[in-house]
Amino acid sequence: MAASPSTTSNNYTPNGRKRWYDGHPAISRGVGLLEALPFDVQSIVAEGVNTVAEKDCSAHEISSSLKSLGKDKVLSMYKAKAKRRAYDQNPEFHKAMGYMYVLENNQRDFVGNKMLGITAGVQSYVQTCQKHELPVNLRVVQQITLVCIEEGQEGVSRLLDKINDDVKQAAKQHAGMLRASDPEKSEDGDHRH
Repeated sequence: MAASPSTTSNNYTPNGRKRWYDGHPAISRGVGLLEALPFDVQSIVAEGVNTVAEKDCSAHEISSSLKSLGKDKVLSMYKAKAKRRAYDQNPEFHKAMGYMYVLENNQRDFVGNKMLGITAGVQSYVQTCQKHELPVNLRVVQQITLVCIEEGQEGVSRLLDKINDDVKQAAKQHAGMLRASDPEKSEDGDHRH
């Protein structure tokens, strides 16, 4: 993946500092995967991450009481308003990163692992759609996100198996409709002369 304008390929910002989340492998990998997804898909996944952070870690309450975070974190939150990073362009993604930033390390890792699980499941679905030249259904993205939050990776794996079968079936039907609507082709797929 190409580096975003605000980072370099070695995970350092242009001013030479490491990103705050590079010490959290799940968050770092999740951010990379999430940045590669389309904007509307990013929003859905990030909303799911926000739900986890709010329900399981009280992130909203923590971020609302900025005084207790310390001077450095408050200053970083203020600087984030400049929206220089790629993820800052998406309000839900920006919010998710802000939530993870204010959490304690164990909570960050918990939310980061959820983010990675959701993002990996959604990415698998998106790649399956691309492979079969079908559009991504945002309702399916929401379903994958919710299943990951509620049931974890085992639930996502079961769901993805079913979704992959459904996508393959839809691709076959789509290909059949294209052949049927092409007057240049006979029923066996050969061109008429």
